[in-house]
Amino acid sequence: MNTVAEGSGSSRCPDRARRTVAGIVLGVLGIALVGLGAFGLFFVAAVLYAAAKAGG
Repeated sequence: MNTVAEGSGSSRCPDRARRTVAGIVLGVLGIALVGLGAFGLFFVAAVLYAAAKAGG
């Protein structure tokens, strides 16, 4: 009985842990993509501004 309970408990915990880890990873990746996108736009804007200032 104890071994069965431990087996069911160990099989449930990894599932929850995997779901939690997957959610955290997806959240971090999403935030990273948004941050990189914003940084990329800012970088492009800065380069264009510098080029326009140098050219003008």
